[in-house]
Amino acid sequence: MPYSFTEPIVMQLMQMAHSLVPGIQKVVGLYWDGTDRALVASQIVSPREGACCEALEIPASSLQSINQLREEQKNFTWFHLSELPFETSMLHEKQLDVFHEMERNILMVALPNDDDQKSDLLFFYFSENFSTFKLSSVSKNLFSEHRIIIGTMLQNSIKTIWQLNRTDREILRQVNGSTRSIIERYKESQEELKRLTSGVQRNILDICKHLLDEITPGGSSQYVLTPAAAEKLKKFKGEIPELKAILKKAVTFASALEFDQYREEIRLDEFHIDLDLSRDSHRHANVTVMPSARYAKTVVLLDKLEEAAKKVLLKDLPLTGANVGNACAKSISAPAVSDALKKHRAKIITLLNEYPDRWNLLRSEFKPLINILSAKKQDQEIKSVG
Repeated sequence: MPYSFTEPIVMQLMQMAHSLVPGIQKVVGLYWDGTDRALVASQIVSPREGACCEALEIPASSLQSINQLREEQKNFTWFHLSELPFETSMLHEKQLDVFHEMERNILMVALPNDDDQKSDLLFFYFSENFSTFKLSSVSKNLFSEHRIIIGTMLQNSIKTIWQLNRTDREILRQVNGSTRSIIERYKESQEELKRLTSGVQRNILDICKHLLDEITPGGSSQYVLTPAAAEKLKKFKGEIPELKAILKKAVTFASALEFDQYREEIRLDEFHIDLDLSRDSHRHANVTVMPSARYAKTVVLLDKLEEAAKKVLLKDLPLTGANVGNACAKSISAPAVSDALKKHRAKIITLLNEYPDRWNLLRSEFKPLINILSAKKQDQEIKSVG
């Protein structure tokens, strides 16, 4: 719903006529519409609350007289019906019924129009006996002093409303100007942000490719990002070490899924990428750094045995190779467990040294693994003696 003061002031005053001058018969407004570049004429018969303005047709022959009235720019004037150019045709039709000259009972108030530098005109039609002012039908004429008082009071009321309206419209123009300026700056900043974001996203993907080369140096398999994974990584917001940790985790995950197969190219898909790892790094002081990709299979083996060992302890069983092997998701025999540990012996020792807080159950209570560590210790003692 528009503000009331955004409508033409003449139409607003016409709709207020029943309050400004209660009991008038009619109000007519003539104003210049700067948008349409045309003179607009409207009327309200028997003004009342909620009454709407009706279009009033102005004869072409009256336009010159109306323009003359608008150019004179008088404050207010009292008119006889026969003196109004747009009422002339109506008067001619009724002239046979008129037996004496009608009194001047129509008050015209002029308002400045900034669009064409002329005046907009309002005509208030009082009853012939001015019953609005409680005059009797016998004493129906007003003295000139009375007309001046009525005209001055109504003109002052109208000009006060006009001035308030003008001030409100000017404030609205200023607010609209500031708002449009803010909107334009916002649009420009959004466009700039899009350009910067696009550049940052391209940089992130370039960094990812570089980090993948660092994570898997000289590996037998090449890790590449699928389009879905690339789109997901574009949403990353954080530091490069966090991004590297995410990619390491993705490489470990993808390698584990390809545990029993060899592929020259391993594709990192969207489900391999865990951006929550970046958010977790902000909640925790220490970020868990994933092992290098060439240790991926060894990590999977140790994680699998650690989980199985936990299950065995929950059942109050000893941590033997057979029990741990049976507790794996896919059952493994005790000899197979020992063979796997021997096969990965060097990498297991490296991982246990680099990550002292991981696989605590295996390193402290799982004898097949403890034996491997003991064998390493014996080797070191023999070398030192020799």
